[in-house]
Amino acid sequence: MTKEPEDMENDVGMRDIARLIAPDADIVAASNPEPVLRAMNVVAVFESDDTSRNAVLALEDLEDDDSAIGLTALGHERRARGVQPEDSEIAGDALRRAAKGAAIGAVVTAVVIGGATALFAVSGVVVGAALGGALFGAFVGGVWGAFVRFGGSDAYRQTFVKNEHGVSLVSLHTNDATKAQAARERLALQSLSTPMMFRRDGDKVWAED
Repeated sequence: MTKEPEDMENDVGMRDIARLIAPDADIVAASNPEPVLRAMNVVAVFESDDTSRNAVLALEDLEDDDSAIGLTALGHERRARGVQPEDSEIAGDALRRAAKGAAIGAVVTAVVIGGATALFAVSGVVVGAALGGALFGAFVGGVWGAFVRFGGSDAYRQTFVKNEHGVSLVSLHTNDATKAQAARERLALQSLSTPMMFRRDGDKVWAED
């Protein structure tokens, strides 16, 4: 059911939407710059840092404009403005993905190169080729694991701000109906509930199913 439009100021952003969704919650962290609402604004609720981070990465894969992707963390503990996640936490996430990529790359490349060599060589050469392939695959896989879909938006950075007792709103803001629908589908895969659509027309904003 579509709600009646509500008058808001021209620079309305995700903080205003957050207050509509959870009027009693505090805004613990928000991406900077805060996304300005566009014609279509898809918003989904996430409980864990990991799922919100994956949701942001999924939107980054869909939208090149990082300023159109938002992360708004809601809780009941006010924190000082400008709180930023520790770079060590972001680096740690990259290293974990690098290790996973290295393991996958090592196995796949060892099998492929070892199998191909087996068609033309004796067993000793096959073993050597497989080991060499594993080392090469680990290197390539590690680089791939660390940097593929590496979060470039501030929304991604904000997923590392600790918010143990709250939820996070991940949002995409666009004037493209096709992109908005794609965002709803991607966010629905991990969201606690069906992603919400907030429409904006001038200074009026309303939610629709």
